[in-house]
Amino acid sequence: MALYKTHTKLNLLICLPITLGICVYLLQTEPRLLLVFSGCFIYGTLYMSPDLDLAKSIKLFSLRGFLTLPFRGYSRLFRHRGLSHNLFLGTATRLGYLALVVLLFTYFVLKIPYFHQDVWHCYLNNKPYFQYGFLGLFLADAFHILVDSLTPKRR
Repeated sequence: MALYKTHTKLNLLICLPITLGICVYLLQTEPRLLLVFSGCFIYGTLYMSPDLDLAKSIKLFSLRGFLTLPFRGYSRLFRHRGLSHNLFLGTATRLGYLALVVLLFTYFVLKIPYFHQDVWHCYLNNKPYFQYGFLGLFLADAFHILVDSLTPKRR
């Protein structure tokens, strides 16, 4: 099991440039979509990784601790290396949890009601951006899980 710094270095210095190269060469992606992909990949590597199930143990009064604040409850719901380390469900559970937190916050704290039609129209009007954003998060998770599976567990 690799350390946070190891995951960060491998993802940002090796995996991100390779995946960006593939997007440019094979998919001929437009620059704005590459920015969305890169931003989500970086965010997924630094703050929304499969190890968010350990968010409750990160020092709250730090940049990383502050940015993982919405996931403090998530880390109490999921055990380490459980569902959050599942290749297909991990990213989806974290995105679903984050969406629920945002919707509850905006509805109960900011008093802004959401209607599912508004969210659906926003998705339809910006579909490629959502898809590249999800791809960035998913690939950051996939590389994290791959590195975890290739490194021996620490004792």
